[in-house]
Amino acid sequence: MAAAVERIVVQATPQDMKAHRRPGSQGRPDTRAKSRQMSVTDKIWGALTSMINLEEKVNRQADAMKSQQQKIEDLTGRFIRLEAQLELLIGAAIVKRLKGQ
Repeated sequence: MAAAVERIVVQATPQDMKAHRRPGSQGRPDTRAKSRQMSVTDKIWGALTSMINLEEKVNRQADAMKSQQQKIEDLTGRFIRLEAQLELLIGAAIVKRLKGQ
């Protein structure tokens, strides 16, 4: 059994040995570390970009809300004036009816 194991170890080629080593061994640069670093940088850049886009959207929504609020206030004023005119006309109609009887 020991002879069979020895034969397998001896028959292993240098390529077989490299296949089982971690990247970056034997003084070679670790390309996975660079890709991890780039992916972290890309994630940070993406997060910052998303945050800036979100801020722009919030600012646009705030401006739209201010505009809508102004329109609502204008409509409220118009409604109050219409309500006052209606009350005056109803009061005048009641007085006219009472005078007519």
